[in-house]
Amino acid sequence: MINGHAERAVQIAKTILRQDDPLLALMTYRATPNSSTGASPAELLMGRKLRTTLPILQDNLKPCWPDMDKIQQADASAKQKQAHFYNRRNGGFFLTVNFLRHFCHLVLQSCC
Repeated sequence: MINGHAERAVQIAKTILRQDDPLLALMTYRATPNSSTGASPAELLMGRKLRTTLPILQDNLKPCWPDMDKIQQADASAKQKQAHFYNRRNGGFFLTVNFLRHFCHLVLQSCC
């Protein structure tokens, strides 16, 4: 799962660097809300929305920190949901104590 996050980050970085104006593309990426948390990376870092090329009201640019507890809960919930669907599709299963004992017994027999 961690490898997938790294590969996705590299893919996003390559897409941003291929743009005509990479700085504008990077600013747009930082200002775009994350689907799992509902807040953008810039909002989490600075506590306010970034001014982009899109028109925005001045009231929306005032500092207003998002509720970090809600964001952490939403992020954890999204990760659980992703793990559930990944494991359902790819056959992930929980290891039981009996399975581990049997596996360790087989490994020890093959080594000695």
